[in-house]
Amino acid sequence: MKIKPVLLVMADISGYTRFINYHRTSALHAEEIISELLETVIDAAEYPLQLNKLEGDAAFLFTEITAEPSAVAADVFGQVLRFFDAFKRKQQLLITHGEGGCPCDACTNIHRLELKAFVHSGQAVFKQIRQFEELAGEDVILIHRLLKNSVPAEAYILITEAAWQLAGHTFNVKPETRVEYYDWLGEVTVQVIYPQPVALILPAARPATRISGMLEATRLYIASLWRKVWPRRQSAAAPRYPRHIGQN
Repeated sequence: MKIKPVLLVMADISGYTRFINYHRTSALHAEEIISELLETVIDAAEYPLQLNKLEGDAAFLFTEITAEPSAVAADVFGQVLRFFDAFKRKQQLLITHGEGGCPCDACTNIHRLELKAFVHSGQAVFKQIRQFEELAGEDVILIHRLLKNSVPAEAYILITEAAWQLAGHTFNVKPETRVEYYDWLGEVTVQVIYPQPVALILPAARPATRISGMLEATRLYIASLWRKVWPRRQSAAAPRYPRHIGQN
């Protein structure tokens, strides 16, 4: 086991609980839609940011801070902002492809989903358990606790003061300062940024009126079943090819 300085990131989809419906078709479509949106966010992450693991409707990412903490933080903050752009593009694509197709609760409420991101700087204990690398420690617990907070919004970036001090100026926007309280962790000062809202183009055609929409509904259904029968390999969690800080 090793203790290393890290920058931790959680990307979490808002509205997940109300999005899942017990009706079989709707539930399968909801699972696939959430999976594709989350994968889009993960695909937008680049070195030095790495995926550690998926946690339901959230992705836990990290990077070690080995040198130039401010440069690493600025790079990660830039990536987090791009997560929101990638999320909205995929969301619009799913809406457009499904137009005039499935009338289930999931397919007709894709536009209600939003993205939240959390960033914290601290230390983590790296533990190797068979082929898996586990991150543990108080700072890892803290970023998970931050998912439950008092921010009255569905889409935002919440950054702890420790992470903000590294390179918060790169956001070029005045944050909202808030104080959250957690049992045994005490008061945690955070900075909150609200990404600029993106207006989605909603379908004009009613469900079950377009062949392309019906085909998209079938694709979502088959894709969700395929994930259950043939789970994705763990390669999704493998580090991506490195790039230099600041490289486009």
